[in-house]
Amino acid sequence: MSDPAPPHGAPRPTSASAATPPPQGHPSITLALWAAAWLDGSAAPDDVIGALHDWAPMHLAAAADATAAQSTGLAWPQDSVGAGPVALLAMLRRLGGDLRLQAALPAPGDVSGLAAGTEHAAAAVEAGETLVVHRVVAGTDACGGCVGLVPFRESDDVLRWAAYDAHCGGVVAQPPTLGEARQALRESVRRAGEMLGGMSRVGGAGDRARAAVAADLERSRRHVLPPGTPHRTAEVLDSAASVAAIVRVAADGAAGAPDSSGAAGMQEASLRELADSVRDARVSATAHAVAELHREAGAAMRGRPRPEGARRSSPGRTGPR
Repeated sequence: MSDPAPPHGAPRPTSASAATPPPQGHPSITLALWAAAWLDGSAAPDDVIGALHDWAPMHLAAAADATAAQSTGLAWPQDSVGAGPVALLAMLRRLGGDLRLQAALPAPGDVSGLAAGTEHAAAAVEAGETLVVHRVVAGTDACGGCVGLVPFRESDDVLRWAAYDAHCGGVVAQPPTLGEARQALRESVRRAGEMLGGMSRVGGAGDRARAAVAADLERSRRHVLPPGTPHRTAEVLDSAASVAAIVRVAADGAAGAPDSSGAAGMQEASLRELADSVRDARVSATAHAVAELHREAGAAMRGRPRPEGARRSSPGRTGPR
């Protein structure tokens, strides 16, 4: 669920080591949250770069097609060396105007929020994530010339971002509401807890499963949420991380395999449903946070107080992305 894969048509690494698994979560969500905070004025460029650094020491960015190269100013073709993370921020400034940052976590058969049948959608499905930068036309809900950023792990130390023409059709897709996602996630938390309880009763394998879940959560908490992140977003991301950790450990068979093909099928279906609820929760929580930051920035520019209930979290608050 967390290892970014090379996008469609991108060069694949040939000697990447897997000594230390990356933190669970998604670099696209980290970039969405921190870039939104930066555009809001509550985070500095170095803060964004530092948050990305937690995913890999080096980030490279290049365009994946000629259209994206023209709009972003990034190098093309994408097998060129590419620029560093500063180029991602420069790209956002270059796109300018009213930007809406929207993370998407597509899966085979589900490209919600993306234009199906495009190179961008194919790359995002392969990577399991993307950040769509919508360029909204002033005074409307329409957009145009939007860009999709897809990260993939080139090696243990390098995360490469490929920029695509998003072909979003002029409409900013609406994810499930945070309330809907929270309700679905509550049930997933209960089911995941029961699953972990079942794994915990399998002797030594259960001990290994509990340790693996704890380690996965510890990796996820390396990241820091930006100032201005709504508390509800942090709570949903924390709950999603707990479910994701149990799903990942169960899928890896840390507590042993099911004892029949029927049981294996039921477990696979259950894990798929839990993973879907995690994806929906993360997308909705990120959209909620980005929208709050966007509204706060607009209110500040108009000299108005921040919306009631939009409480700022401290810069040191941690939480998985």
